[in-house]
Amino acid sequence: MCSGGPGGSNCVVPPQGENEENKSFVATSFLKNKTRTVLLSSVQCFLRDKYGLLHEVKALLDVGSQSHFITKDCADRLQLKNEKINLLVSCLNESTMTINGGVTTSIFNGDLSFKKELNLLVVRRITDLTPSQIINVSLDMPNEIKLADYKFNIPGKIDVLLGAEIFYELLRPGQIYCGDSRLLLQNTVFGYVVSGSVGDEVRDNNIHCGLIRDGDLNTTLRSFWELESIGVKNENCCSEEDVSFEMFKQRVHFKNGRYEVELPWKRDSDELSDNFSLAKRRLGSLMRKMQRDKVLYSEYCKVLKNYLDVGIIE
Repeated sequence: MCSGGPGGSNCVVPPQGENEENKSFVATSFLKNKTRTVLLSSVQCFLRDKYGLLHEVKALLDVGSQSHFITKDCADRLQLKNEKINLLVSCLNESTMTINGGVTTSIFNGDLSFKKELNLLVVRRITDLTPSQIINVSLDMPNEIKLADYKFNIPGKIDVLLGAEIFYELLRPGQIYCGDSRLLLQNTVFGYVVSGSVGDEVRDNNIHCGLIRDGDLNTTLRSFWELESIGVKNENCCSEEDVSFEMFKQRVHFKNGRYEVELPWKRDSDELSDNFSLAKRRLGSLMRKMQRDKVLYSEYCKVLKNYLDVGIIE
């Protein structure tokens, strides 16, 4: 994705290197051979962990995303229960990626006046360090103004991305223009976020364009078509269910208008313990009871003889 201006636009892809699989594709807009850095709206917020404790995380506000995201590292750190899902997410330039996990937690602002339960999709990484380098910027604003991210100009790891579902719920009345600069401060429940662009003197060739993808296209396609991505595993070793099914297919027969099949026997099963002594003792106790009650003994014999005549017992 490219953005242009009066001086024209140009898309730049970083050169291929040994660690290229760990880098995201980025595009940068050139204006009269000078680079301009656009600040992303970042906030410091709090997420609730498995035990109800709050942890401070850094989040990006992205009105262009239909979903919320959290890094796997952050979800593991909070010990959130990862629910297995299978969701195909569309990205820029017709790219797609498969999401296999999701978590549920609550988000809070600093004074706990705002709380919202969120469902977040788990991804390996949301973006690189944001911003990619330290930005020297002076904000001309009143002292009582509280910034949503007091480290907005220092490179930091992004833990969470908050999408359009909650974006406008976070906004609050109030905007501040910083003098003659291109920066704008927008009020939110977390404080004022810094948006806009910094001057041409900042050289940043790693501008984030919001593209979430795997290391390369082949990896993405392979993970999409693998059976594991839909919860079905095609393992080389046969499971016990597979062996039983194969035995069933081999031994089922259609005979005299009906199907016949042998009982499936469990392989490598331990022999049952010998209960002959227990059965013998119980039979002896029953026989002694019959000897004391001749009427009961006679009725018992009649029932067993009837079972034998009709073929119930042998």
